Amino acid sequence: MFLKILKLFFKKILKDEILLFSQGLTYNTLLTLIPLLGIVISLGRSFLNEEALIQQSFSFFSNYLTAEALIVVMEKIINLLENLKKFPLGKFSVLFYFIMSLGLLSQIEDSLNRIFLSLKRRTIKERLLFYWISLTFAPFIFFLPIFLQTSFKKLLGYSVILYFLFLLFFFYLVYIYFPARRISKLAALGGSAFATVLWFVFSFLFGLYVKTAVSYSKLYGSLSVLPIFLIFVFLNWLIFLIGAEISYFIERKPWKKRIIDLHSPYKELLILLEIAKHFYNGKILSLEDLDKLLPLKEEEILQSIKDLEKKEIILLKDEELFFKRPPEGIKLSEILNLEEVEKLEIEWKEGEKIIKICPLKEDLAERTLKDLLDLSNAEGGSRTRTGLSPSGF
Repeated sequence: MFLKILKLFFKKILKDEILLFSQGLTYNTLLTLIPLLGIVISLGRSFLNEEALIQQSFSFFSNYLTAEALIVVMEKIINLLENLKKFPLGKFSVLFYFIMSLGLLSQIEDSLNRIFLSLKRRTIKERLLFYWISLTFAPFIFFLPIFLQTSFKKLLGYSVILYFLFLLFFFYLVYIYFPARRISKLAALGGSAFATVLWFVFSFLFGLYVKTAVSYSKLYGSLSVLPIFLIFVFLNWLIFLIGAEISYFIERKPWKKRIIDLHSPYKELLILLEIAKHFYNGKILSLEDLDKLLPLKEEEILQSIKDLEKKEIILLKDEELFFKRPPEGIKLSEILNLEEVEKLEIEWKEGEKIIKICPLKEDLAERTLKDLLDLSNAEGGSRTRTGLSPSGF
């Protein structure tokens, strides 16, 4: 079972291309870093004295940089503090921060939507409002660990625990609110816990690696800060995306699902039959319900729903599925043609479930989804009388 889960997990990672997304997020981080750093330091100067701010910066960077690189970074931070005294951040700097950050936030949202298989996309108005809220709170979020460690000296012995809880809460908020799809709190918490633990382990090992195993200072001298920083940022984003993948696996549990290999448009027919069955029972089917009921991969179900939405047959709203027309108004010819029906002369069987639509091929142009549902129900009833289980449709 463990090997099966591991295999599915790596397949999902490769399919979602998280290495490629991590590279893109690293690049966008570089564009956003300077204006964000300026705002964070300006914010820090409002709450902390300059000496405490420099001390905390030195304490943080000394864990990951060689001596030569640490000197360069601290010089830059001290120079930035001096420049901010003479030229405080103005409206243009804040506007530049917002503009540069839009690309980063958009890519975070896109990567999480891909991982969580979200069909929905926010409107431009929703995105701007969401991004504005995120960018307003981002400097405070990054400044919070420094503020806690310097202002609550009695709790310094618990600084690691505080920072762990901070990261856990940060990952949790991102996993919950950034995807345009509802994510369960338990799944988001599980992925956040995994990502936080992995981050702490990685930080320790990375700092140890840089100080003991890598001769960046000999190769690059003071420029060693650049390759170290790029690797550090890239691996951090990779951990972030792996945590999201863990959240998806906790919520969907794909290893528990038996999958069959089925080609379009038969996947669309299965989906429509299931929605129609619940429609006539007075029930509304959700994406989660549909994923549990059908022996198809979730990404296949979502792609089929996209295709059916384009054909103006169904509507997806708030992760619930609705017919745009009643089943008796949906012609089978809108979904498949005669040639495709003839391929079903040999019945498709999956366990004890049988779908037979071949009898409808003589009059396919006039047949509707309701006719197919009635035929499926009739087939299910006859199999029940002969001792076989019903088709499930």
